[in-house]
Amino acid sequence: WDTARAQRIALILLVFFLLLLVVLAVVLYRVYRYSLRVKREREEHARIVAQQQKQLEDMTAVLERTKAEQSMDERFVEQLQKTIEQHMDDSDFNVEALSEELSMSRAQLFRKTKTLMGVSPVELIRHIRLRKAKQMLLNTDMTIQQVAYSVGFTSPSYFSKCYRELFGSLPTARGK
Repeated sequence: WDTARAQRIALILLVFFLLLLVVLAVVLYRVYRYSLRVKREREEHARIVAQQQKQLEDMTAVLERTKAEQSMDERFVEQLQKTIEQHMDDSDFNVEALSEELSMSRAQLFRKTKTLMGVSPVELIRHIRLRKAKQMLLNTDMTIQQVAYSVGFTSPSYFSKCYRELFGSLPTARGK
């Protein structure tokens, strides 16, 4: 009887340990699968972060290029206006002279001026001259003819026509 009892206890213990071993194997398998899933998620997150970092670097490069282009465009506009103002009183100063002074072709000057300022180089020269004339009419006692000649117009009547087109009134209104 003792042997049968001992065998039964041994059998129960064996079944218990086998069940414990099966449960342990299932737990280990689930832990292994969980760790694989976590590893895949980390790799995916790392890939996404790397992709976002690359996009950020690309956007930063584009921003820096844009800033550099804007800075170049601003310098060009400043140089353009400065050159026109330097030759304000020269009635022979025209687009050819301006493009030569800036070391660019007429076509290149036209494209760049039109793109950046919305007007052609001829219109820009005229507008700068007329704005200067308006200031002179407001701040000096010079006659319309004197102002017209001092800003590079050769004809006071053409000056008056252009002035009216730009400002909506004749220069006889003393720049108003």
